[in-house]
Amino acid sequence: MRDSGLTHRFASLGLALLVMITAFALPAPDAGAATVETFADDFETEDFTGSTGSSPWVGHWIEGGEADGAGIGVVRIEKEGRCETGSCILLGKDKGVDSTLTRSVDLGGFAAASLAFDYEVHQHGSAAGQIDLEISDDGGSTWYPLETWTMEDVAATTGAYDLTLYAASGTQIRFVVLGSDDDSHLNVDNLVITATRPNQAPVFDQDLSDRSDAAGVLITLSSPATDPDTGDTLVYSAAGLPEGLAIDT
Repeated sequence: MRDSGLTHRFASLGLALLVMITAFALPAPDAGAATVETFADDFETEDFTGSTGSSPWVGHWIEGGEADGAGIGVVRIEKEGRCETGSCILLGKDKGVDSTLTRSVDLGGFAAASLAFDYEVHQHGSAAGQIDLEISDDGGSTWYPLETWTMEDVAATTGAYDLTLYAASGTQIRFVVLGSDDDSHLNVDNLVITATRPNQAPVFDQDLSDRSDAAGVLITLSSPATDPDTGDTLVYSAAGLPEGLAIDT
């Protein structure tokens, strides 16, 4: 529950009164006290444009080190029996140049964020090379490690990472493929970032200026508020009202 107050000064018969009119929101029964949004990709589009969450990413997946599209190369998206569902990212599929795959997401204003995805590591021949998962909170100028995989077999599992410390308008995640060899690779599927935005205070649509009213005169004023959290119920209250003056909500 968040509230927003508006102070209004009445003057009547030379007596000044400060009145605080307050609007606060009751969260919707199905929304709780915060808003949850997801940024996701299940890779079923088999390209770098997939977006299956409740909110959009900032742009598409971007290749680095190679620019041959999602169908071929060290970093690719395709159907494979070891994908959790249908298609998935294959990282390190072919021996080649060191490569990256990066995506941007706007996590500015969120109180908490986490990343999760299904993955497996498949060793074919040599286990040379590694794959790093990294995150940036400044648009890619600085990177922080989340996990490193060597190219030894890892059975199907789920990776989960707390991104709260890196939640910013310039958040990026990236996979870095280093020294890929033979056909050893990492499969990543059903990638989801879940972010929680705190309940926000309502805002009055207009400010009320000071006013003077004579005793016995009906006082009418309107000051509706808007709540940025969809589904919340607005409730109004007033404090410091003189005798005979009431708020009609």
